Amino acid sequence: MEIPETAQADALRNVARLGAERADALATADRLTAELRTATVHAVRSGASRTRARELSGVSGDLFYAWIEGAGIEVRRRRKKMAAAPDSQGRRPLGRGASDTPEDT
Repeated sequence: MEIPETAQADALRNVARLGAERADALATADRLTAELRTATVHAVRSGASRTRARELSGVSGDLFYAWIEGAGIEVRRRRKKMAAAPDSQGRRPLGRGASDTPEDT
């Protein structure tokens, strides 16, 4: 039978080890993110395709464009999506995969 204090000490040592590993991983992620940002901005400035640079960076489009805009590179604003025009009978088209009949419940 294990003594409760020994079990607690083992558990706390494990928590401390994992906490230190996590802190190291987060520090590494922060460093890599900063390097990735610099490299991504450099690629765009050198004339690389923005689409390809974004794909290879593995970050979201919003973050990618925030990086390049933050570096002083011009970014076009997104156009708002327009609703589809109604047909001759005043109906608007259904979205992809939509049905014009209610689902059975």
